[in-house]
Parts: sequence; C-alpha cells; structure tokens
Amino acid sequence: MPYAVSWQIKENVGRNGKPEPTDLRKIKAIIDRSGYRGYVPFEALGAGDPKPKIIAFLEKIRRDFAL
Repeated sequence: MPYAVSWQIKENVGRNGKPEPTDLRKIKAIIDRSGYRGYVPFEALGAGDPKPKIIAFLEKIRRDFAL
C-alpha cells in the first residue's frame, strides 16, 4: 500500500470462478488506512445499457464511501 499510485474499483470481482459484487466498505477501509489521497476511478462492465449501470454503481460508491 505505501507504494500505490492509483486505484481502480471494479463493480464485480471473480471469486471461485463466479462474479460477485466488490466489497466497497472493505476497499474504503483499506484506502483510509493506507493514507491514499488520489483519485479512485471505477469500472462498470457487462451487458446492457451502461448509463443506468454507471449511475447505480456511483450511488453505491457514494453511499459506502460516505461521500
């Protein structure tokens, strides 16, 4: 962590070969403990119209990051 220069949050991560939602609260805690002060872009991929997916994921990030 002390050498991280950037972060990127994905909407889902693979676990045991299956996608599952990223634990945003855990990610936020790690970022806070590390003292990272930069940007944190996010990635929302998958089928369907990207606009509602991006809006929903951004709302989830804001809620879980208390922004």
